[in-house]
Amino acid sequence: MARSEKEAPVYQEPAGLAASVDEPVSTPAPQFTRAQLITSERYAAHRDALAALLQDGLLYTAADVEQRLDEFLNKEAK
Repeated sequence: MARSEKEAPVYQEPAGLAASVDEPVSTPAPQFTRAQLITSERYAAHRDALAALLQDGLLYTAADVEQRLDEFLNKEAK
């Protein structure tokens, strides 16, 4: 006896959804307070520099902190 194979149903995206699936979803970078950054293990070696560079009441992303540290550490001494 020959078996009749059924084809699997083909899924089709509802109209309007297909375009949005390919678009990247951007989530904002996490932000941290001065106190959180100064006490973090990641920046333990640069606590004194961060205490001088960062202001209370502002929020910073890791990229912001890295940029400020790089500028500070690579600045020519006077």
